[in-house]
Amino acid sequence: MFPALFSLGVLEVTRYADGIHLDLDSTIYGEIAFVPFDTVPIAGHDVVRSGLVLAVVALLNLVLVALLSKELKTTTFDPQFGTTVRLRPKLLSRLLLVAAAVTAVAAFDAVGAILVVTMLIVPAATAYLLTDRLVVMVAIAVGVGWVGAAAGYGIALGVDSSIAGAMGLVCTACFVVALLASPRHGLLTRRLRRRSLRP
Repeated sequence: MFPALFSLGVLEVTRYADGIHLDLDSTIYGEIAFVPFDTVPIAGHDVVRSGLVLAVVALLNLVLVALLSKELKTTTFDPQFGTTVRLRPKLLSRLLLVAAAVTAVAAFDAVGAILVVTMLIVPAATAYLLTDRLVVMVAIAVGVGWVGAAAGYGIALGVDSSIAGAMGLVCTACFVVALLASPRHGLLTRRLRRRSLRP
């Protein structure tokens, strides 16, 4: 829904408000290099505003997951059992959706739409291809996000390119490697398995 509605918004602005200046660098691509310049004074120190907002959102997400981890696991993987034991799966699902939406909106200001969508989808999809255990899946998704951020930043500095674009490409490269070489779901792995089974 997020990319679809964002695309619709861009089309509407382009069609009905063509005199407006739409800054693609800040709204779509994002410019992480400018984030440190947007500060707020707190206790006599300048603090990066986006960092402060994202820290609060991350803390709230951690509290949510820590308090409701068993309930979220139960209602996500077995909603019928969750209904049976009166855990209200629809309410918990909506609460998780609200948390994801708040995180996306908070990150949108700092990094732009491309990187928000990339970091929400690609690390999780990569981890899903590599394991079936939830704890390992979360760890791999976080690791892919960190690798994408660190390696993408280094590559962008080296070639003087878009930081968000480079981070997105590194995460996508991790996904492609997992898609091809995953032990269970990989395309190449399946092909090799089929060849070995042929008489």
